[in-house]
Amino acid sequence: MPFLEAERHFHAPTVLIYRARAFEKLGWLLQAKSSYQEILNEQFIGTVPREFRAAQEEARGELEELSPRIPSLQIFVRGAAMADLHIVLDRYPVRGPSLKRPILLNPGEHHITLSAPDRDPERRTVVLAEQDRKQIVFDLGAPPREREPAASRPIAAPVEASPADASPAEGSLVPAAIAFTVGVAGLGIGAMSGVLALGSSSELEDRCPDRRCGGGSVEDLREAESLRTSAQTLGTLSTVTFIAGGAATAAGVVLALVRPGGGRPAQVGLGAGPGWISVRGSF
Repeated sequence: MPFLEAERHFHAPTVLIYRARAFEKLGWLLQAKSSYQEILNEQFIGTVPREFRAAQEEARGELEELSPRIPSLQIFVRGAAMADLHIVLDRYPVRGPSLKRPILLNPGEHHITLSAPDRDPERRTVVLAEQDRKQIVFDLGAPPREREPAASRPIAAPVEASPADASPAEGSLVPAAIAFTVGVAGLGIGAMSGVLALGSSSELEDRCPDRRCGGGSVEDLREAESLRTSAQTLGTLSTVTFIAGGAATAAGVVLALVRPGGGRPAQVGLGAGPGWISVRGSF
Protein backbone atom coordinates (compact mmCIF):
# COMPACT_ATOMS: atom_id res chain seq x y z
CA MET A 1 0.00 0.00 0.00
CA PRO A 2 1.34 3.46 -0.79
CA PHE A 3 0.06 4.71 2.58
CA LEU A 4 2.25 2.19 4.41
CA GLU A 5 5.30 3.40 2.52
CA ALA A 6 4.41 7.04 3.16
CA GLU A 7 3.92 6.42 6.87
CA ARG A 8 7.38 4.83 7.13
CA HIS A 9 8.97 8.02 5.83
CA PHE A 10 6.68 10.54 7.52
CA HIS A 11 4.72 9.66 10.63
CA ALA A 12 1.62 11.81 10.89
CA PRO A 13 -2.06 11.31 11.79
CA THR A 14 -3.04 12.55 8.35
CA VAL A 15 -1.20 9.58 6.82
CA LEU A 16 -2.30 7.06 9.44
CA ILE A 17 -5.98 7.78 8.86
CA TYR A 18 -5.63 6.88 5.17
CA ARG A 19 -3.91 3.66 6.17
CA ALA A 20 -6.80 2.82 8.51
CA ARG A 21 -9.35 3.52 5.78
CA ALA A 22 -7.43 1.31 3.33
CA PHE A 23 -7.47 -1.58 5.82
CA GLU A 24 -11.20 -1.06 6.29
CA LYS A 25 -11.84 -1.21 2.53
CA LEU A 26 -9.89 -4.48 2.33
CA GLY A 27 -12.05 -6.01 5.04
CA TRP A 28 -9.19 -6.08 7.56
CA LEU A 29 -11.33 -4.55 10.26
CA LEU A 30 -9.05 -5.48 13.16
CA GLN A 31 -6.07 -3.79 11.48
CA ALA A 32 -8.22 -0.76 10.73
CA LYS A 33 -9.30 -0.57 14.38
CA SER A 34 -5.66 -0.78 15.51
CA SER A 35 -4.69 2.06 13.14
CA TYR A 36 -7.55 4.30 14.29
CA GLN A 37 -6.60 3.62 17.91
CA GLU A 38 -2.97 4.49 17.13
CA ILE A 39 -4.13 7.91 15.90
CA LEU A 40 -6.17 8.49 19.06
CA ASN A 41 -3.16 7.55 21.21
CA GLU A 42 -1.04 10.29 19.63
CA GLN A 43 0.07 12.87 22.21
CA PHE A 44 0.66 16.25 20.63
CA ILE A 45 3.31 18.45 22.21
CA GLY A 46 3.39 22.12 21.44
CA THR A 47 1.94 23.57 18.27
CA VAL A 48 0.94 21.10 15.56
CA PRO A 49 -0.88 21.59 12.25
CA ARG A 50 -4.60 21.79 12.69
CA GLU A 51 -4.91 18.96 10.13
CA PHE A 52 -3.36 16.63 12.74
CA ARG A 53 -6.04 17.41 15.30
CA ALA A 54 -8.74 17.19 12.63
CA ALA A 55 -7.46 13.72 11.62
CA GLN A 56 -7.63 12.65 15.23
CA GLU A 57 -11.26 13.74 15.55
CA GLU A 58 -12.15 11.98 12.29
CA ALA A 59 -10.46 8.81 13.56
CA ARG A 60 -12.54 8.94 16.74
CA GLY A 61 -15.80 9.08 14.80
CA GLU A 62 -14.80 6.44 12.25
CA LEU A 63 -13.66 4.07 15.02
CA GLU A 64 -17.06 4.38 16.72
CA GLU A 65 -18.75 3.40 13.45
CA LEU A 66 -16.29 0.58 12.76
CA SER A 67 -16.33 -1.21 16.13
CA PRO A 68 -19.88 -2.68 15.91
CA ARG A 69 -19.06 -4.11 12.46
CA ILE A 70 -16.23 -6.33 13.75
CA PRO A 71 -17.56 -9.91 14.11
CA SER A 72 -16.79 -12.10 17.11
CA LEU A 73 -16.63 -15.80 17.96
CA GLN A 74 -16.90 -17.38 21.40
CA ILE A 75 -15.69 -20.93 21.95
CA PHE A 76 -17.28 -23.15 24.61
CA VAL A 77 -15.93 -26.55 25.69
CA ARG A 78 -17.95 -28.98 27.79
CA GLY A 79 -16.84 -32.15 29.50
CA ALA A 80 -13.11 -31.46 29.92
CA ALA A 81 -10.81 -29.41 32.11
CA MET A 82 -9.39 -26.35 30.38
CA ALA A 83 -5.88 -27.25 31.53
CA ASP A 84 -6.01 -30.45 29.43
CA LEU A 85 -7.07 -28.75 26.20
CA HIS A 86 -5.09 -27.34 23.29
CA ILE A 87 -7.09 -25.05 20.98
CA VAL A 88 -5.77 -23.51 17.77
CA LEU A 89 -7.66 -20.78 15.92
CA ASP A 90 -6.31 -20.00 12.43
CA ARG A 91 -2.90 -21.50 13.37
CA TYR A 92 -2.64 -19.43 16.55
CA PRO A 93 -3.08 -21.04 20.01
CA VAL A 94 -5.98 -19.81 22.13
CA ARG A 95 -5.21 -19.60 25.84
CA GLY A 96 -7.70 -20.31 28.62
CA PRO A 97 -8.49 -16.67 29.51
CA SER A 98 -9.36 -15.88 25.88
CA LEU A 99 -12.17 -18.46 26.02
CA LYS A 100 -14.01 -16.52 28.72
CA ARG A 101 -15.06 -13.80 26.29
CA PRO A 102 -15.85 -13.42 22.59
CA ILE A 103 -12.81 -13.24 20.30
CA LEU A 104 -12.83 -10.40 17.75
CA LEU A 105 -11.96 -11.57 14.22
CA ASN A 106 -11.93 -10.24 10.67
CA PRO A 107 -14.84 -11.24 8.44
CA GLY A 108 -14.25 -14.47 6.51
CA GLU A 109 -13.57 -18.16 7.08
CA HIS A 110 -11.90 -19.31 10.29
CA HIS A 111 -10.68 -22.75 11.40
CA ILE A 112 -10.69 -24.14 14.94
CA THR A 113 -8.89 -27.32 16.08
CA LEU A 114 -9.33 -28.77 19.57
CA SER A 115 -7.06 -31.48 21.00
CA ALA A 116 -7.66 -33.32 24.27
CA PRO A 117 -6.05 -36.36 25.95
CA ASP A 118 -7.20 -39.76 24.60
CA ARG A 119 -9.14 -38.15 21.75
CA ASP A 120 -8.65 -37.52 18.08
CA PRO A 121 -8.47 -33.78 17.27
CA GLU A 122 -11.81 -32.14 16.46
CA ARG A 123 -11.87 -29.55 13.68
CA ARG A 124 -14.55 -26.97 12.92
CA THR A 125 -14.90 -24.22 10.31
CA VAL A 126 -16.98 -21.08 10.78
CA VAL A 127 -17.67 -18.21 8.37
CA LEU A 128 -18.17 -14.77 9.88
CA ALA A 129 -19.81 -11.79 8.24
CA GLU A 130 -19.69 -8.24 9.53
CA GLN A 131 -21.58 -7.76 12.82
CA ASP A 132 -21.84 -11.53 13.38
CA ARG A 133 -21.83 -12.71 16.99
CA LYS A 134 -21.38 -16.47 16.78
CA GLN A 135 -20.70 -19.25 19.25
CA ILE A 136 -19.23 -22.71 18.72
CA VAL A 137 -19.54 -25.55 21.25
CA PHE A 138 -17.28 -28.60 21.65
CA ASP A 139 -19.12 -31.20 23.74
CA LEU A 140 -16.52 -33.75 24.76
CA GLY A 141 -18.72 -35.74 27.16
CA ALA A 142 -17.30 -39.06 28.35
CA PRO A 143 -13.87 -40.08 27.02
CA PRO A 144 -14.47 -42.25 23.90
CA ARG A 145 -11.34 -44.34 24.48
CA GLU A 146 -12.23 -45.53 27.95
CA ARG A 147 -10.06 -48.51 28.71
CA GLU A 148 -11.24 -51.77 30.25
CA PRO A 149 -10.00 -52.18 33.86
CA ALA A 150 -7.06 -54.56 34.07
CA ALA A 151 -8.81 -56.76 36.69
CA SER A 152 -11.68 -57.57 34.29
CA ARG A 153 -9.51 -58.74 31.43
CA PRO A 154 -8.93 -62.54 31.14
CA ILE A 155 -5.39 -63.71 31.72
CA ALA A 156 -4.10 -66.16 29.15
CA ALA A 157 -2.30 -69.21 30.49
CA PRO A 158 1.29 -69.55 29.33
CA VAL A 159 1.89 -72.20 26.67
CA GLU A 160 5.14 -74.08 26.73
CA ALA A 161 6.48 -75.55 23.51
CA SER A 162 7.90 -79.03 23.54
CA PRO A 163 11.50 -79.39 22.35
CA ALA A 164 10.26 -81.94 19.82
CA ASP A 165 7.97 -79.33 18.24
CA ALA A 166 10.69 -76.74 17.92
CA SER A 167 11.94 -76.08 14.41
CA PRO A 168 14.50 -73.67 13.08
CA ALA A 169 12.89 -70.26 12.76
CA GLU A 170 12.93 -68.41 9.49
CA GLY A 171 14.42 -64.93 9.74
CA SER A 172 12.21 -62.40 11.54
CA LEU A 173 10.58 -59.48 9.70
CA VAL A 174 9.84 -57.63 12.94
CA PRO A 175 12.95 -55.40 12.81
CA ALA A 176 12.18 -54.47 9.18
CA ALA A 177 8.56 -53.66 10.03
CA ILE A 178 9.65 -51.46 12.93
CA ALA A 179 12.17 -49.61 10.77
CA PHE A 180 9.65 -49.12 7.95
CA THR A 181 7.05 -47.78 10.42
CA VAL A 182 9.48 -45.28 11.90
CA GLY A 183 10.68 -44.28 8.42
CA VAL A 184 7.18 -43.63 7.08
CA ALA A 185 6.29 -41.65 10.22
CA GLY A 186 9.43 -39.54 9.87
CA LEU A 187 8.79 -38.82 6.20
CA GLY A 188 5.17 -37.90 6.99
CA ILE A 189 6.19 -35.52 9.77
CA GLY A 190 8.85 -34.03 7.51
CA ALA A 191 6.33 -33.39 4.74
CA MET A 192 3.80 -31.86 7.12
CA SER A 193 6.44 -29.64 8.73
CA GLY A 194 7.64 -28.55 5.28
CA VAL A 195 4.13 -27.54 4.23
CA LEU A 196 3.62 -25.56 7.45
CA ALA A 197 7.01 -23.90 7.05
CA LEU A 198 6.15 -22.82 3.51
CA GLY A 199 2.82 -21.48 4.76
CA SER A 200 4.49 -19.42 7.48
CA SER A 201 7.09 -18.11 5.03
CA SER A 202 4.40 -17.17 2.51
CA GLU A 203 2.38 -15.36 5.14
CA LEU A 204 5.51 -13.55 6.31
CA GLU A 205 6.21 -12.39 2.74
CA ASP A 206 2.63 -11.16 2.43
CA ARG A 207 2.87 -9.26 5.69
CA CYS A 208 6.37 -7.98 5.07
CA PRO A 209 6.95 -7.22 1.37
CA ASP A 210 10.50 -6.04 0.73
CA ARG A 211 11.23 -6.82 4.41
CA ARG A 212 8.87 -4.09 5.58
CA CYS A 213 6.22 -5.35 7.91
CA GLY A 214 2.74 -3.82 7.79
CA GLY A 215 2.58 -0.33 9.19
CA GLY A 216 5.68 -0.73 11.27
CA SER A 217 3.68 -0.84 14.53
CA VAL A 218 4.83 -2.92 17.51
CA GLU A 219 1.97 -5.34 16.89
CA ASP A 220 2.99 -5.86 13.24
CA LEU A 221 6.62 -6.41 14.19
CA ARG A 222 5.70 -8.94 16.88
CA GLU A 223 3.52 -10.88 14.45
CA ALA A 224 6.28 -10.84 11.83
CA GLU A 225 8.90 -12.07 14.33
CA SER A 226 6.56 -14.86 15.44
CA LEU A 227 6.04 -15.94 11.81
CA ARG A 228 9.78 -15.84 11.09
CA THR A 229 10.60 -17.97 14.14
CA SER A 230 7.83 -20.42 13.27
CA ALA A 231 9.05 -20.78 9.67
CA GLN A 232 12.66 -21.39 10.79
CA THR A 233 11.65 -23.94 13.44
CA LEU A 234 9.34 -25.84 11.09
CA GLY A 235 11.95 -25.80 8.32
CA THR A 236 14.57 -27.30 10.64
CA LEU A 237 12.11 -29.92 11.89
CA SER A 238 11.20 -30.84 8.30
CA THR A 239 14.84 -31.31 7.29
CA VAL A 240 15.70 -33.37 10.39
CA THR A 241 12.68 -35.67 10.15
CA PHE A 242 13.13 -36.20 6.39
CA ILE A 243 16.73 -37.32 6.98
CA ALA A 244 15.77 -39.56 9.91
CA GLY A 245 12.79 -41.01 8.01
CA GLY A 246 14.92 -41.77 4.97
CA ALA A 247 17.56 -43.47 7.11
CA ALA A 248 14.95 -45.61 8.89
CA THR A 249 13.31 -46.60 5.59
CA ALA A 250 16.69 -47.64 4.16
CA ALA A 251 17.36 -49.69 7.31
CA GLY A 252 13.98 -51.39 6.81
CA VAL A 253 14.96 -52.44 3.28
CA VAL A 254 18.24 -53.93 4.52
CA LEU A 255 16.56 -55.77 7.41
CA ALA A 256 13.85 -57.15 5.09
CA LEU A 257 16.51 -58.59 2.77
CA VAL A 258 18.76 -59.98 5.51
CA ARG A 259 15.90 -61.45 7.64
CA PRO A 260 18.03 -61.67 10.81
CA GLY A 261 17.33 -63.93 13.76
CA GLY A 262 16.89 -67.28 12.03
CA GLY A 263 18.62 -69.18 14.82
CA ARG A 264 17.05 -67.55 17.87
CA PRO A 265 14.41 -64.97 18.74
CA ALA A 266 15.32 -61.48 17.68
CA GLN A 267 15.91 -58.89 20.39
CA VAL A 268 15.39 -55.45 18.94
CA GLY A 269 15.78 -52.04 20.52
CA LEU A 270 14.71 -48.87 18.74
CA GLY A 271 15.80 -45.37 19.70
CA ALA A 272 14.66 -42.09 18.18
CA GLY A 273 15.16 -38.41 18.84
CA PRO A 274 15.45 -35.04 17.04
CA GLY A 275 17.71 -35.77 14.09
CA TRP A 276 18.61 -39.42 14.88
CA ILE A 277 17.19 -42.94 14.80
CA SER A 278 18.99 -46.12 15.94
CA VAL A 279 18.14 -49.84 15.76
CA ARG A 280 20.13 -52.13 18.00
CA GLY A 281 19.87 -55.69 19.24
CA SER A 282 20.80 -59.28 18.52
CA PHE A 283 19.34 -61.33 15.65
